[in-house]
Amino acid sequence: MNQFIYNIVPYFAALAVSGGLALALTPYVRRLAIRFRWFDVPNGRSSHSVPIPRVGGLAILSAYLIGVVVCIGLMKGIDGVRDTWTHSHLVILVGGGLMASVGLYDDLRGMRAWVKLALQILIAVFTVHQGVAFDLDVAMSHSRLAEYSGVVSSVLSVFWIIVIVNAINLTDGLDGLAGGISAIAMAGLYFVLACAGVGVSPVIAFALVGACLGFLYHNYHPASIFMGDTGSLFLGYTLAAFPLPLHLTHANLYSLLAIPLCILYLPIFDVVSCSVRRILEKRSPFSADKLHLHHRIYNKHENGQPSGYKKTIHRLYGLAIASTFLAIIPLTNIERSTLLISVIVAITTMVLLLKYGYLNPLFEAWKRHRAKKHLLSGSDVADKKVAPPAYSDFHSSRSVAPVNKMKEEKLSV
Repeated sequence: MNQFIYNIVPYFAALAVSGGLALALTPYVRRLAIRFRWFDVPNGRSSHSVPIPRVGGLAILSAYLIGVVVCIGLMKGIDGVRDTWTHSHLVILVGGGLMASVGLYDDLRGMRAWVKLALQILIAVFTVHQGVAFDLDVAMSHSRLAEYSGVVSSVLSVFWIIVIVNAINLTDGLDGLAGGISAIAMAGLYFVLACAGVGVSPVIAFALVGACLGFLYHNYHPASIFMGDTGSLFLGYTLAAFPLPLHLTHANLYSLLAIPLCILYLPIFDVVSCSVRRILEKRSPFSADKLHLHHRIYNKHENGQPSGYKKTIHRLYGLAIASTFLAIIPLTNIERSTLLISVIVAITTMVLLLKYGYLNPLFEAWKRHRAKKHLLSGSDVADKKVAPPAYSDFHSSRSVAPVNKMKEEKLSV
């Protein structure tokens, strides 16, 4: 029992240190941002009406790094405590710092979307090159593409990192949303993957959750500071790289992949739906608008009222927690658990698409097509020549009326 307590002390120390530092450092970062006028100026898409400092990600990153260092120091300083720090965890630490640097430059100077994407890809390639990637060698060993398993693993890993980085970036549209979702997701990833026997880092997990919670005190509605791309890109990268390297086999391929996909379902749904919609509208996937899931929930349930702002955030927190519990199913003895998860995810996706108007343009286009088709069919009927009535009918209808009328006049006389 004592050994167990000794083993968990460094992790809870990282949680407390990173949380306390984020709570204490954020006001100083805010003052720095005000001094140098690093503001998020409101525009037509903003949920705030006054300029807000936007480099709060610096406080998250600083608190996280210090929390990690404290935790590692305690692990090395307490006798008998197992050191869980590895080369992969160091790569995640460095990659997170690089991604935060890209976000910071974008916050301060601005950056073209394609340049930011290119830098994200370079950081993702660096991460994969260092061995932090999906391992599909065993899973693909009996397939015809077995010799290309390394290439497939690398491409899939880079794609995964880019998607999650931008997914978390897109969720940063309401006060406290990205920070809360990230804290829930990281806690879920650690506990579920650890129960599944994956060697994930408790150091990174506890430090990141603490940093998010400490910052959330200042970022919750009404926010006094935003994390900006500095924070959102850093959080997205860390969440994406955290489950890696993930060694997949024939037996655990679908169950292990289902865990991060379920836990990160909400940001994945948002980034995929937004990208597909913008492409169908012949716009860039990186173009901005107010049609994200959080905007749709806010407008539908709260009618854009300020009093419903927190309710919208709580709804999204609830969805994130529900998707985290869904990731527990692969760990149970339920038969066909992967099929069950697929059905639940498919139903949830369809409900979100229908309830929040994602499919409305499709329905409206179908209605317009039906109306146009009906109009064309009506014009075709009108163009056809109508046959005149038969002579006998015409004659009888014209002759009977005057005869009857003459009889009535004679009777009246």
